[in-house]
Amino acid sequence: LGKWTLRRGLAKALPAAAPFAPKSGFTVPVGDWIAASGSRLGPLVARQPGVAALAHPEAVASLFASGTGRRAGFAAWSLLFFALWHRRHVQGLPPAGDIFETLSQTPAG
Repeated sequence: LGKWTLRRGLAKALPAAAPFAPKSGFTVPVGDWIAASGSRLGPLVARQPGVAALAHPEAVASLFASGTGRRAGFAAWSLLFFALWHRRHVQGLPPAGDIFETLSQTPAG
């Protein structure tokens, strides 16, 4: 009842907001970010142990460097998150700093 009341009030005060319109999705511009940062990010992802066990580092770096297009962007995004997941949950390494700093760190030992 609370949402409906809020939407009804919004419809009266600001009809252009279309509060009763169906939900619509949105996309995050991941492909643009990968394309802009790929040449720097690719080698970092490629050398992560989890990724290196699955794919040739040169192919991973190349994918990130050419990370234009929907399919390549999705593949690069998937490898990036696998690398971060592997560092955290398999290697037990906490994130430190931004994504570049995190992937640049090597395990102590």
